[in-house]
Amino acid sequence: MVLAAAACCALGAAALVLLLPTVTAQRLIQDGGNPTLTAVSSRQALDAPYLSQEDYPTGCESVSAVMALQYWGVDLTVEEFIDGYLPLGDAPHTDSAGHFVGCDPRKAFPGDPRKETGWGCYSPVIEKALVQVLSDQQRHDLAVARVDGASLEELYDKYVSQGTPVLLWVTIGMETPRVSALFTLEDSGETFAWLYPLHCVLWVGMEGDGFLFHDPLAGPTARYAAQEVSAAYDGLGRQAVVVAATGGD
Repeated sequence: MVLAAAACCALGAAALVLLLPTVTAQRLIQDGGNPTLTAVSSRQALDAPYLSQEDYPTGCESVSAVMALQYWGVDLTVEEFIDGYLPLGDAPHTDSAGHFVGCDPRKAFPGDPRKETGWGCYSPVIEKALVQVLSDQQRHDLAVARVDGASLEELYDKYVSQGTPVLLWVTIGMETPRVSALFTLEDSGETFAWLYPLHCVLWVGMEGDGFLFHDPLAGPTARYAAQEVSAAYDGLGRQAVVVAATGGD
């Protein structure tokens, strides 16, 4: 069995929720049968803190996760997130038998996100880390949800437009993902197809027909066209995670 995966990108204080006027223009377009958000009447963005991954060449998932945490006032640095919460495993490598093997990116981050030799991880890894952070900090007013498979419209309506940023798995620059390597998972023996170039960003709003992301590589409120975002999001299997308010104490 060949599994599809993706290679990660290379290379605050509590924030208040800032919501600008709701969408008044046409909401959807049909792109090959897949609905995507499009033109809004004005710029709408959440006032989330921005962090660069400059010191974490393959740490886009960790940096985006910490931006989401800091948005809700969770006091944690990227270094603390990696050291204390991110499950780590072996990056793909050639073993003594000559086989190219590595950990399952759905269970752990392959390698070290501080290094160029790190790879990337999928949404279940970040979900697990975020859940532990909230538990340790006793933030019972917050909860983590992995919402894989949701459409962009659903994510916007339920979360972004309501004041909750979304961690989205896409590609660097919204490039078309492509298989760049095959390796064997150490725990199952399955063949894993590694897609390139995976990237994780924090979705914070919309502007015109574009999406606004806090992109750890490109900068704050980086704007990408709706169709490009839709293609990249679909290509990475529609992976998304949110940290959201529960209404509890």
